[in-house]
Amino acid sequence: MGVFMVFRFAIVGKWIGGFMVVYGVYCGFKAWKERAANPSDFTVENQTLTLPTGRFSERKQEIPLKDIKHVFLLEKHAPRFMSKPVLVIETEKGQSLLPRNWFEEASDQAELALALWDSTKN
Repeated sequence: MGVFMVFRFAIVGKWIGGFMVVYGVYCGFKAWKERAANPSDFTVENQTLTLPTGRFSERKQEIPLKDIKHVFLLEKHAPRFMSKPVLVIETEKGQSLLPRNWFEEASDQAELALALWDSTKN
């Protein structure tokens, strides 16, 4: 559709069509990247939780378990444009949102939530 608009319409149509082509390429790149990526690694070792900083990021963030204040799953009222449920980890420094598509299975997300919740109770 965007390519058709670029070649067949006047200047405004060409701008709109160009935008549609660029946006389509961007969405295709994001979809390809999501398919190519492995699920993120989450580890709890030596009283430290290791999280990735982003869905496709190689950098890791380490959070001591004693700094975690709250852990909960948002299923219905999750942020817009995030796959539900979202695991929320609140710490002294801020919060981390971990959507469903960062995990291989939904049970992995629930297991991590339970393990962290148990660690905050101790």
